[in-house]
Amino acid sequence: MIQAASGQSAGKGAALRERLTPRSRFAFGTFAAPGPLSMPECCQPISPAANATVAEQADRLRDLPGQVLLDELCGPVCGHLPGTWASAGDQPEKWLRSWADASMDTWEVLGPRWRRAAPLFDRGIRRVGTAVVSGGLDALLGDSDPGVISAYMSRTTSVLGRAQQMST
Repeated sequence: MIQAASGQSAGKGAALRERLTPRSRFAFGTFAAPGPLSMPECCQPISPAANATVAEQADRLRDLPGQVLLDELCGPVCGHLPGTWASAGDQPEKWLRSWADASMDTWEVLGPRWRRAAPLFDRGIRRVGTAVVSGGLDALLGDSDPGVISAYMSRTTSVLGRAQQMST
């Protein structure tokens, strides 16, 4: 969704931008402007382990107090919001409702594609699972794109480093 807002995704992004309702555009515009694009944790999707629907995630955003968003936005920047987040800072409840609407609008466009791709995801999960339990993970990773492996390793190293710091 962020790529579509910033114009980085031409085909799907254009289709998505055309389907946005005026209410959705209020929050969606945050990501079209140049500047920091980090997403406050309260606005990120619920963990897949929770098995929540997109509608449930949107409801959670609509019910979230605006102060939660403000606290997360202001925390890392010591009370100074980047210009890209000005609309969220000025009207946090409206921004959260708008982001919820943008999530639903996005799902209307991407949901059918996601469902069509489900068999491919399932096949990938089975492939990796089989490789893990049969001791073939190295061979599987050896067939992967080097950029994917590099990104995976850097994230894994980062997560492991943070976990180690927290345990000491």
